[in-house]
Amino acid sequence: MTFNTSVPPHEYLIQSLSAMKDYNISVSCMNEIGWSNLSPWIMASTTEGAPSGPPLNVTISINESSSSVIVKWIKPPASQMNGKLQSYRISHVWQTSERSVRMN
Repeated sequence: MTFNTSVPPHEYLIQSLSAMKDYNISVSCMNEIGWSNLSPWIMASTTEGAPSGPPLNVTISINESSSSVIVKWIKPPASQMNGKLQSYRISHVWQTSERSVRMN
């Protein structure tokens, strides 16, 4: 992918890169005659991003006491983790005939 920018500034923000990926970057310049050679290639690695997908195959099992449930799931695909998973948040809604209450 190639980006063009005017002079100055002598910097450019490359956006919309994927998390946890390596990118090779080089720069050249131009005057009225033409383009220079490319600078030496450097590698840049992006950092973690928020997961782009939720856990999969969420299932519920009712406990024998029927006053609790067991929630199970499969972690998101590696391509959607965008880093190392650190925790999960389980949310539930208590439904009554009148209204629903969200509890975290």
